[in-house]
Amino acid sequence: MIPAQRHGRAPGYSVDVSSTRPKRSSSPDVGVTIERVAEAIDTGPLLRAQRIVHVALAMGPTLFGAVVVFLALTQPVPPTPGDEELVDLLSFVHPLLLVSAVLGGFVVRRLLIRNAAAKAVDLRSVTAEAFLMGMAQANLIRFSLVEGIALFGLVICLIAQTSGLLEGKPEYWANAVTLLVLHGFAVACFPTRQRWLDTAEQALAEARLRRSE
Repeated sequence: MIPAQRHGRAPGYSVDVSSTRPKRSSSPDVGVTIERVAEAIDTGPLLRAQRIVHVALAMGPTLFGAVVVFLALTQPVPPTPGDEELVDLLSFVHPLLLVSAVLGGFVVRRLLIRNAAAKAVDLRSVTAEAFLMGMAQANLIRFSLVEGIALFGLVICLIAQTSGLLEGKPEYWANAVTLLVLHGFAVACFPTRQRWLDTAEQALAEARLRRSE
């Protein structure tokens, strides 16, 4: 009679416990990808909204400049003593502020987009829409700085007009040149799908490179 086999493991017998454990995904989490960004641009309203805001920001100083020109042509004012020094000082500060606004706008925009890209790569909770929102805010801040300087130049022209200085010193109209700078800036930086994709691709690539270092 053959004895019943006892429960237990035979010598040299081993159980592969790794097969009973859940397998982990070998593909790393890449966060926001350029494909997700392209899909968010195509399906979301953010690009269209920024275009509207972009045009509106450019139109505000343009309308204000038209009012200044209208006043200068239709309402001549006698010169006011003492205002010439103020207009000269503002005209001297104006180009310095323009250079600061342009350079500062580019630096601030780059830092904000860099921060948004770092979050999009590191945090799984950040969506492509949130990343695009950060890009849009950075673009608007840069453009708003230039718009503010354009308005400042037109205000100088208005002060010169109300002081009766424009007729005798038409060189004060040079302060309105920043309005043309704003228009050129608006055309060169107009938000398009390709520009957003290029910016996003570069920012995400740089963020992943810094993460891997």
